[in-house]
Amino acid sequence: MDVPAQAAILDAPAPQQVAGATDPFSSLSAAKEKHARFLSWCSENEVRLHESLELKLSSGVPAAPYGDEFASLSSTDLVHHGMCVHAKARIAKGAQAATIPKTAILSPQSSSLSQYDPTFVPCTIGGITLSDDTASPLATPHLALCLLHEFILGPKSRFWPYLDTLPPYGVELPRQWVDGSPEYSILKHTETEQVMKRLQRESSAALPDHTVTDRFLRQFFFGKGLAHLSQAHPGLVSSNPDPSSGTSSPATFMRLDRLHEAAGSQSFSSDELWRLYDMAATLVSTRSFVIDWFHVLAMVPIADAFNHKTSAPHVEFECDDVVCTDCGALYECEHDGLEVAERSGAKADDPDTVTLTVIRSWAIPRGRTVEIFNSYGDLSVHQLLIRFGFATNSWGSSQYTWSSPASEDEDGIEVANALGLSPTDVQRIAAVVDGALQITRAPLEGQEKSHFYKMDPELADSCQIPEQDPVVDYPPVDPSRPLYVYSSGFFSDSLWLFALASELDEARPGTLDVASLLEVNAQWWHPFGIRGKIEAVGLGAAANIRRLVQRRFERLEHACSVQLLKTISQVRMADA
Repeated sequence: MDVPAQAAILDAPAPQQVAGATDPFSSLSAAKEKHARFLSWCSENEVRLHESLELKLSSGVPAAPYGDEFASLSSTDLVHHGMCVHAKARIAKGAQAATIPKTAILSPQSSSLSQYDPTFVPCTIGGITLSDDTASPLATPHLALCLLHEFILGPKSRFWPYLDTLPPYGVELPRQWVDGSPEYSILKHTETEQVMKRLQRESSAALPDHTVTDRFLRQFFFGKGLAHLSQAHPGLVSSNPDPSSGTSSPATFMRLDRLHEAAGSQSFSSDELWRLYDMAATLVSTRSFVIDWFHVLAMVPIADAFNHKTSAPHVEFECDDVVCTDCGALYECEHDGLEVAERSGAKADDPDTVTLTVIRSWAIPRGRTVEIFNSYGDLSVHQLLIRFGFATNSWGSSQYTWSSPASEDEDGIEVANALGLSPTDVQRIAAVVDGALQITRAPLEGQEKSHFYKMDPELADSCQIPEQDPVVDYPPVDPSRPLYVYSSGFFSDSLWLFALASELDEARPGTLDVASLLEVNAQWWHPFGIRGKIEAVGLGAAANIRRLVQRRFERLEHACSVQLLKTISQVRMADA
């Protein structure tokens, strides 16, 4: 199981408490009340969960960010009880585990922010089709602003019973860690750090999953977001630039679910509102779904209660995404510029809903329930950590990446050293590898490359031997880091050819060119007759890749020393 089950039997006896420790059950009564109100809200808004499924409260996790200002809070304030979905019985494959009308989802289009501030115009898709790639980079900032607006409204918001179940301080994400802090030190030399550094260089969302940086969020919030909040909620934003002029009780009201209690009577500094906005943004990052051409990105009640499992999830998220961009209509409307059949493949009697459909059945132990999982995508460990704030023990999609040795940055130098290349050699070999890649990638752009098969397909057919999978992968997700190795054993074509070229250059000094590199590469991957120097060159290239990976391991071990982990634990225990 990739994500530990968090459900707890609500009538289970409380465990013995350690002196000074937070008692999670002291907050359980309030959580049960919120849970009941949310279930009533779901019923009123026709949000349905299959009768064989049930929402369960978690056993409770620390909810507050670490810091001295929160030291005086009670255990009720410090613990959050989330929700997860459990099955009491089996459900047939293809059945609907949950249905959520689009009228019940929270998006920039369905939020009341534009009613309070007519100048707020929700973002739209950035292409002719909807996908994670075409959704506007403003999708996350806009939804976070709408979410914060609804929290300010509190019980006046039609989404309040749902909002009241969300983590009140947001979710801690790596992008919030400051370089030099004990937490950030864990990320040193990892893929998470590399992706975060790349994101910091970008001015907008740089990944196709609405992952944004503090820099981009700050640009939007201080550039436009504050003005929208000030327009929608007069008196909320303090006119005094001094941060101390804001709320006098930050530990009490600097949480999303209590914000409405203070919003009507006192103002907040821009820095305080930024912190609250950032909390809302973490909820968007960890809980939102891409919906359709109209809503784009939205918070979906019930759907976000299904935890993630990389392999063998039980349900999958589905909805009709091709709708009218002006009104969200699934069928014919006054804005139609396309034929109805062209715009939607849904049947006329299908409701415009979001569904979670059962794709895999499960066994139920007698007298027990089992947790039901969704999948947030085939994501690597670092992608899960950056966007969702957790990592799993499934390493199949994990990878180590490097920039080209020609880039002369830290990773490029690491590659050059592992391959035994001087700066002059690097530039010369890089030019040859680039020329070879243009040829190997050209015939079958975007497909598996026959240049790197262990066995030629025609030979496999004639010998009646199953064709083997390629061990070389293409292309890299990040063009700036074209050299990579997957934990499953795949490596990039760029890395292989660079390693092979460096060995060939050493074995045959002065003869390396594109033609000779491709010739040796073809002979190496041919299943028969590899002998002598060709075999030695190929084995040498493989040894260089192994050496490169070993150097990365050594850097990771140095960064994540036992003493560092102890330091982080001590810091967090002190803050708690």
